Amino acid sequence: MYCRCSDVKLASASDVAPVIATLLVSDGGDHEVSMTRGERRRQEIIDVALRMFAENGFSSTGLIPIAKEVGISHAGILHHFGTKVGLLEAVVHERDAFASLFERWFESRPGLEPIEHLVEFAEVVIERPLVIKLMTNLVVENLDDGSPLRQYFFDRDQRVRDLVAERVSEAQRTGIAHLQSDPALVGRGVLGFTIGANAQWLVDRDDDVLRGLYRNFSALLLASLLA
Repeated sequence: MYCRCSDVKLASASDVAPVIATLLVSDGGDHEVSMTRGERRRQEIIDVALRMFAENGFSSTGLIPIAKEVGISHAGILHHFGTKVGLLEAVVHERDAFASLFERWFESRPGLEPIEHLVEFAEVVIERPLVIKLMTNLVVENLDDGSPLRQYFFDRDQRVRDLVAERVSEAQRTGIAHLQSDPALVGRGVLGFTIGANAQWLVDRDDDVLRGLYRNFSALLLASLLA
């Protein structure tokens, strides 16, 4: 039996979602207002791009429709992000809820508790359907060598796998988990499960089924790990 810390609060999506800080440059003139507007405009572009990339895919979404919805010119987007890929990278790095939320949520609990309470992460997924849809679509669009975000997703997934594997290795060293399990494979299994379960949920949006999938996977994995 391992320690349970039931008083550790689950970090909600609103708690840990990335936020772009508004720049305030105080020089006594209008520059402060100008910088604030610029950052707000950048935020608006990212929000619109997030929705359109999620709905239509990156390849099928041009900068002109994004600019039109924001109410600026095509050149206005290039001013902020340089290229379409630059805009995509900004959206991903600031809105990749799955990786950032999963890592921070996982790290908020000791030992194997993140696996025991994996069902709680289903709530984070349910709160962020648009972001989960975007990231699911982008992974598929960036599978080939040379794709703009292939390395990003490779590195992101490796961090998640390593995070899980290290917890399993620690549990093995302390005698909580038996030694038959391969920590690296467990890490891949947890990542593969979450990606697959989230993708199924995007199709039918059945929240109770998603919770059930997370709960059952958690119980089966713990049963296979504990000594």
